Amino acid sequence: MKKNWAIATVILAMGLATPVIAENLADVDRLRRSYLCPGCDLTGANLRGLNLSNNRADLSGSDLRGADLSQANLRGANLQDADLRNAYLGGTNLEYALLDGANLAQADLRATLLEGATLRNTYLANANLFMISLSGNDLENANLSGADMRNIYLGESNLVGANLVGADLNRAYLVGAELENADLRGANLSGVMFRNANLRGADLRGANLRGASLTSADLSGSDLRDADLEKADLNEANLQDANFSGSNLAEVNFIDANLTRANLSEANLQFAELANANLENADLTGSNLIEANFTNANLRYANLNRAESDRAQIEDADLCHAILPSGKKVNC
Repeated sequence: MKKNWAIATVILAMGLATPVIAENLADVDRLRRSYLCPGCDLTGANLRGLNLSNNRADLSGSDLRGADLSQANLRGANLQDADLRNAYLGGTNLEYALLDGANLAQADLRATLLEGATLRNTYLANANLFMISLSGNDLENANLSGADMRNIYLGESNLVGANLVGADLNRAYLVGAELENADLRGANLSGVMFRNANLRGADLRGANLRGASLTSADLSGSDLRDADLEKADLNEANLQDANFSGSNLAEVNFIDANLTRANLSEANLQFAELANANLENADLTGSNLIEANFTNANLRYANLNRAESDRAQIEDADLCHAILPSGKKVNC
């Protein structure tokens, strides 16, 4: 008797020690029958290949943590405020779905179709968005911190106020994207296409922008302190009031760029191309200007005090009222 009691105790302890996340079978049946399941418990549910495309499925506020929705068709579904943490959405059709406020932290979205889907205030921290297309999508104030966004397509998308801290966007496509006031601190933006993008007031401190294309982009008032922009292309970019203090700008293309009142103090501008750039009232104190090209640049009222200017091409620039590396002010 004692032996049987001991065995039963061990089995019970093992059961208690192993938490099981399982769906509510009644809720799964309800979803399959009516397509309406707001607030349902679908944790860990196997919904692979489920087709709800023609019925405007309602899964708003549902718990879909760890659910398998791969290859499912949820086109136009309402998933607002749903919990999709760790869900597998590989190959899922979420075109025109409502995902505003949903939690997709650590979700696998590789090969997911999201054309026309709305993701305002959506939580996508550490999610896998490798190589998917979100061109033209609304991701305003979305949290994409730490997400894998390599090779993602975000052309013309709305990322105003989005959190992209530490995200990996290597070789992403963001042509014409709206990123005003976005937080991109420490993000990997190497090789990203930002042509004509709006990055006004964006926080890019410590970001990796090596080789990025920012031609005609608007970065006015943005914070790029300690960022790495080596060999980036900022041709004709609007950089008015931008802060590049301490950043690496070696071999950057600033031709025809607007750097009015920009802070370039202590920045590395070695071999940078600044021909025809507007640097009026710019701060270049203590910067490295070795072999930088300022041909026909506007440096009126600029401060170059203590800058290293060996072999820099400054003589053809407009230096009226500027402070030279020697500390001497040019009188006009």
